[in-house]
Amino acid sequence: MKLLEQHIIPDDVERIRLLEYVLKSISTVLSRNSAKKSIKEGLLLLDGLKPETGWYVNPGQIISIYGNDDRPLKKVFNLPLNILFEDDYLAVIYKPAGFGVSGNYFRTIENALPFNLKPSPLSDKLERPRAAHRLDNQTSGLLIVAKTQKYPSTPCGQQGQAIRCIFFVSTYLPTQTFQKTKKDVAPILHAKQRYSK
Repeated sequence: MKLLEQHIIPDDVERIRLLEYVLKSISTVLSRNSAKKSIKEGLLLLDGLKPETGWYVNPGQIISIYGNDDRPLKKVFNLPLNILFEDDYLAVIYKPAGFGVSGNYFRTIENALPFNLKPSPLSDKLERPRAAHRLDNQTSGLLIVAKTQKYPSTPCGQQGQAIRCIFFVSTYLPTQTFQKTKKDVAPILHAKQRYSK
């Protein structure tokens, strides 16, 4: 297991249950389900012990959050992709037809992302970049890729709302030319700023 974050509970903490405190104060835990799963799998410890979600926290206690490195790493698919925009949080790529976004097989776009994208230097970076939405196997088009844990929780990355962001991006980005010019990238930056607030 790899230590992702440690947090010392401050002296002025109110009487609050561990689960609620983690959701309010720990940046690497994004949802109630992920917090419960981390506790159940022993990836979230309180003073080195595997806690229960209903425990109350006390000042001075240490919450440690670990990443699960026991999963086997997937092989990288060496498929060159057209990267339209990339920063430390996300990327926008042009997905070619004939490849699935993800799935239980090798030739997927998600397996090709490490070959094409730079790793994020941020503390909440994902082990591997992940698509924020899906496109059908035979569909080509813009695909938004999350590089950090926080990005999928933004409105642009939430399931069902990614379409709104893609529509906004694809409305302003010329689909015939995929060159990295300021003119082409500016609408994506605007979309990111608009939907990540």
